[in-house]
Amino acid sequence: MQITLNSLSDYNAGRLIWKTFDLSGMDKEDYLLAISNWLASVDVKRGDGEVREEWNVADIEDIPHNFVGDYDLDDDFWAYKAALEASYLDEEVFAAAMAAGINIDRVEDSYRGQWDTDFDFAVDWFNEVCMHDVPDFLVGYIDYEAYARDLMDEFTESAGHYFYNC
Repeated sequence: MQITLNSLSDYNAGRLIWKTFDLSGMDKEDYLLAISNWLASVDVKRGDGEVREEWNVADIEDIPHNFVGDYDLDDDFWAYKAALEASYLDEEVFAAAMAAGINIDRVEDSYRGQWDTDFDFAVDWFNEVCMHDVPDFLVGYIDYEAYARDLMDEFTESAGHYFYNC
């Protein structure tokens, strides 16, 4: 994850003085300290007596757009980043969860996997969870389409990822 920032006072004066920050291993405090150090170094290099204290976002890489404003990262980004770094799940799953409105701290507990259709999900779920309770002679009578419709009352699908509505 990277973010490129401009010195705002220089940007407003028609000068592009920017820096790209790699956010790997950074928390919010490290990030703000790195920006402060960068702006102070620009003050020294330019030697124009101007104090640079503000910045704006020029570009981002591998950061979901909903966490980026014109001037900085949303505070929720740091919770997202911490959850993503601590998780065994990949960024695609977290993006699907956010699109479905699932709270970032519930993603791991509610995630069930990825399937192409609700029907495929229902068949796998039934075979994994319920099949041991069904006698062999009744298996051919299972209406998986109806089961999928009913099952989706308990689950949310987003981009092929399925989450339990806990």
